[in-house]
Amino acid sequence: MMVPYSMKNIHSYFVMGTKLLEYAKKNSNVREIIDLYLKEMIDAAVWKAYDMSLKKRTYILMICLRRWRKYVKIKTLFALLFKKYIRS
Repeated sequence: MMVPYSMKNIHSYFVMGTKLLEYAKKNSNVREIIDLYLKEMIDAAVWKAYDMSLKKRTYILMICLRRWRKYVKIKTLFALLFKKYIRS
């Protein structure tokens, strides 16, 4: 049985990303690796949120634009907003 993707999942990804960024500040030699990992992880987490309600997706969009812009692609943000309505 599969549990639906929720705000708790998104929040967990953002918390983990924050912790990794704190670690990267202390250890500059791993900064590049952490940046690459966060680009993949945060982008995938946001992409998967396209099936949530509009209110939750808008909230996620605002968080991404304020805090995670470096790690989320424009294509992912458009998918977050519009993919639910464009299914063929």
